[in-house]
Amino acid sequence: MNYYIDDKLITSVNLVSDSEISKKTLLNTFNYIATNWLNLLRD
Repeated sequence: MNYYIDDKLITSVNLVSDSEISKKTLLNTFNYIATNWLNLLRD
């Protein structure tokens, strides 16, 4: 998809991802929360 202003190309955006997007699962959510808590406690 291209964006134009006054017939001048401003930017182009790919609508299809180049990389895989991880699914929201219970395990992924738990890992995210645990990692953030550990980082918070370290600071």
